[in-house]
Amino acid sequence: MKVEPVFLDSTSVPADLKIDFNVRLALTCNQQWVSHPAHVDLMHTTRHFVVSIDPTGLQPGAHSAYIKAYDVNEVSMKMMSWASVTFLLFLPDSLKRVTCSRCP
Repeated sequence: MKVEPVFLDSTSVPADLKIDFNVRLALTCNQQWVSHPAHVDLMHTTRHFVVSIDPTGLQPGAHSAYIKAYDVNEVSMKMMSWASVTFLLFLPDSLKRVTCSRCP
């Protein structure tokens, strides 16, 4: 997953504020089949981290989850951001070929 912080008016923000920008995020998810890091240190640069899916136990079809990010230094722990995760599981048995005796 790619996360990139953006200042609303980036051209008028002093460079030292951008350089000093640092937020430690705690990540949570509402589904057990999604694995992610517990924390991410966010600076004024693009950060990448791995999100993994464990399809064990999931039924064929569409599944969704949300990864939520909270600032660990914020006492109120209000959610700062979230990302939607969508996983489509197709098994070979669910993709059976349909035959038609009247089709060319």
